[in-house]
Amino acid sequence: MRKLPILPAMLLAALACAGARAQSDKPAVMRLDPALDALVSPDAKLERVKGGFGFTEGIVWVERGRYLLFSDIPANVIYKLTPKGDASIYMHRSGYTKPDIWRVGFEQTNGKDASDPLFEKFYMIGSNGPALDREGRLVIATWAGRSIPRAST
Repeated sequence: MRKLPILPAMLLAALACAGARAQSDKPAVMRLDPALDALVSPDAKLERVKGGFGFTEGIVWVERGRYLLFSDIPANVIYKLTPKGDASIYMHRSGYTKPDIWRVGFEQTNGKDASDPLFEKFYMIGSNGPALDREGRLVIATWAGRSIPRAST
């Protein structure tokens, strides 16, 4: 098993549950496999690193630049997050690149009833599942683009 550096492992865990609970709760890491103890301290608590994103997925650590990349699918961007917590857009139009974005993608909701004032609908048009190939190049799957492009990091 390949071990992640502790900072990316903690950032990954924090981003994964960023919307799950309030900051003051700091829930414990749920261990479904004892092998996690080799990566994350048994007394580790989840902590929000950065909020305000949409539907995020596919966190990948770029060791060469020491930052995380992750997709915001409805926003159609890939964000870059530094260990200091600074976020910036790494790639615009990371999934669907044609001009007519309103007629493509998979319609999704936030799961609330349509009569609920907090109900939201959005389209899955951006990239999903960024990864690095063996040469360190970024590979992404796109929803509406229906492709697996490769870019440099």
